[in-house]
Amino acid sequence: MRWYVLLAHPNPGSFNHAVCSAFVEGLKECGASYEVNDLYTSGFSPLMAGNDFNQFTEEGELPADVLAEQARVDRADAMALIYPIWW
Repeated sequence: MRWYVLLAHPNPGSFNHAVCSAFVEGLKECGASYEVNDLYTSGFSPLMAGNDFNQFTEEGELPADVLAEQARVDRADAMALIYPIWW
């Protein structure tokens, strides 16, 4: 099984990063195949710009960061999403 571990937290010293590290250690111990991506260090932009919106209504190319994320999801059999939940 191939895992995609998606991390999204701006502070490398955060609890979310610790959770991600522990999760990845568990995957290693099980001999699982995995890929980790931290959205903050990879430069992924969560903001929808005008050109992004046009992709839903017109022909055109999706941004490179979106295509890269789609490819990671396509390669995965399972995903772990690690991000903060603030109330």
